[in-house]
Amino acid sequence: MKYSELAGKVVELGSGNYSITVVSPSTLPAAFEQPIYRAYQTFVINAGEVTPLDLVCKPYNCKVTIELTDNFKKELATYEVVVNNGLGSLTWTKNESKDDFGVGLAGYFTPRGLEIKVKGHRSIDNKEATAVHYVQNPKAGEHHIIKLDAKVTGQIGGISIQVLTEFNEVQNDVE
Repeated sequence: MKYSELAGKVVELGSGNYSITVVSPSTLPAAFEQPIYRAYQTFVINAGEVTPLDLVCKPYNCKVTIELTDNFKKELATYEVVVNNGLGSLTWTKNESKDDFGVGLAGYFTPRGLEIKVKGHRSIDNKEATAVHYVQNPKAGEHHIIKLDAKVTGQIGGISIQVLTEFNEVQNDVE
């Protein structure tokens, strides 16, 4: 039964052992902006008594958000991140016409191992750069913040600049 059919009503059941499960209406294994809440309780109804139930729904899936460093955004012109839990996947994209990262899009997943694939194109030469990361055993109610940084251009390390203030003396005689 749906809650809307029961809201504000007394439900009469015979005495015995029962269980009740309450869950959000949408329960896709991977979806943007779809937190799933769930409660489960067993209870006993005794003849001639009213049995009150107090259910507390808790998060049933895990949340994933992507944070990009300034260096990542500078190094890569376009990029996408695909997160897959084996039951479904979600793709965040940044290209000329779309920026899922700029709007803080959150993905929700049935808690299973998460595979995170990052693919981008370098700003300096448009060559593809990729990376893969795994999150083992995420739990319901966890918020996984995936922070991405990139160093694809290469860097020079150990540069030291020194200014010498002494000049070489050169004597020029003019008569």
